[in-house]
Amino acid sequence: MATTYKKLQGIAYWAKLQSPDTKFEPHKYKICLYLNDDNMAAFKASGMGLHPKTDDKGTFITLSRPLSKEFAGKTEVFGPPEVIAPDGTAFEGLIGNGSHVECTVVVYDTSKGKGHRLQRVKILDLVEYIPVTDAIPFAS
Repeated sequence: MATTYKKLQGIAYWAKLQSPDTKFEPHKYKICLYLNDDNMAAFKASGMGLHPKTDDKGTFITLSRPLSKEFAGKTEVFGPPEVIAPDGTAFEGLIGNGSHVECTVVVYDTSKGKGHRLQRVKILDLVEYIPVTDAIPFAS
């Protein structure tokens, strides 16, 4: 089967799209996408070899984009995925947890089944990113 492009809408959490997540190897750009029933059915129909996880917020998949990948003996370097604001312009900021997004994913055949690569994230409804601080305020 040829390479296809799939669009999935859901609620974004823990988006690392401007700089890769370097906590684990290999380093990747990634986003956790919580899916409703219709989008979960579309995900399953795509055949992607991802395993959905469930927590107190619902069921999600983690879409990712590597920094580089070897194809037929040649290394292809990837930049970050394209991120589009609700008005259609390029988005430079951070995506807050709970934002409604549409992810475009490249789905392709591998020797182990269907692989994927996050291509684009379009923000449909942005939730402001509020950084978590570990600092405990002092009482005055």
